[in-house]
Amino acid sequence: MLTRYFEASYALRRFRGPTTARYIESFAKFLAENSYAERTGRGYIRAAVQFAAWADSAAVPVARLDEAAIAQFAAKRRRKAGAGLRRPGKFELAYLPLFVQHLRSLGVVPSRPSETPKTPRLAASFGSWVYKNRGVQLTTKDQYEVTTALVIAKLGSNPAKYTPSKIRQYIKDWGQSHGIASTKFTISVLRSFLRYLIVEGRCRIGLDAAVPTVPCWRLTSLPRYIGAADVERVVIASNDESDRGARDHAVVLLIARLGLRACEVARLQIGDISWKTGTFTVRGKGRKNVVLPLPQDVGDAVARYIQVRPQHADSRVFLRSRAPFRPLGGAESVSGIVRAALRRAGMSHVRSQGAHLLRHSVATDLLRSGASLDGVRALLRHSSSETTAVYAKVDVNMLTSVARPWPTTEVA
Repeated sequence: MLTRYFEASYALRRFRGPTTARYIESFAKFLAENSYAERTGRGYIRAAVQFAAWADSAAVPVARLDEAAIAQFAAKRRRKAGAGLRRPGKFELAYLPLFVQHLRSLGVVPSRPSETPKTPRLAASFGSWVYKNRGVQLTTKDQYEVTTALVIAKLGSNPAKYTPSKIRQYIKDWGQSHGIASTKFTISVLRSFLRYLIVEGRCRIGLDAAVPTVPCWRLTSLPRYIGAADVERVVIASNDESDRGARDHAVVLLIARLGLRACEVARLQIGDISWKTGTFTVRGKGRKNVVLPLPQDVGDAVARYIQVRPQHADSRVFLRSRAPFRPLGGAESVSGIVRAALRRAGMSHVRSQGAHLLRHSVATDLLRSGASLDGVRALLRHSSSETTAVYAKVDVNMLTSVARPWPTTEVA
């Protein structure tokens, strides 16, 4: 695979030294399999060769080529820069961690010890129970486990010693340092966790009733949205002639036309799209799959991206735009695409910058255009009509027609 990035025979001979040959060759294969551009791949290989040559001269075994060795290599080269050796560039040092990661994948360099604490066994068992019995997604399961681990760290690993006062104090302390949304989520997880413990017989019955609530009434807030004209500006700004532009345009259209959630866009798979029927399957919340129609402009955008999509074994539609190519990380990656489109459209002043802004805008525009609440609920796939009802509060024309006039008194 070295010949893909280098053609000169002298360079190939230097790269295929007796000690580094196997690892440099396999590293080049790794770069080629992950579709690294030739110029980028040459930079990675040159940095790896210099690093490996320094290790040979310093008698550093391959098993010790880790992050500490990178720091030693950088310090050594800087000290000798005045003696005729070139100071390593920032890109060379930035390339080396990938080489170390590759050596770890080969098993020649030990894995790094985990920097994050392990999930307590009790939190892991609760997460598995929630995933199996509540139908949540894996990302939600992880969030439940993280939140439960924080509870266990504070209340202890023996649920039999949990008391109502400790539970209420935990929520009180959490609410003082976190927002309402975070507090509500923690309360929901804690209540579910206690019910799980009750079912398992590990804590006293009725302890879940000790979890307090926060003063937050439904339908008191307004959804953040932008007008239909501004949505079109974002759609246009997301499109350009590059492969990345094709991906971003398809992502923005799926949300702006159909109101998909960011996580649903990230989970979309090639097999979910039926080009013959013009429909596709949405993998929604609670692992509920729904078939939706694929509008012409959305289908054209997705088809355009699939034609330039990098080759990858994963069946998910949307991948990173840079090597190593892999599926988008999740909802945050999709929201990042929307934020970039908003900036290009000159709308960085909008308070909400996530993908949900476009989802709210779809619902608001449909209601203002005369669509029924039931129709909007079906498109957004809300489990309750009360969730959809919040969008009626921003339909000014409809509210004007039902508003009663302000009472006045005649002056004699």
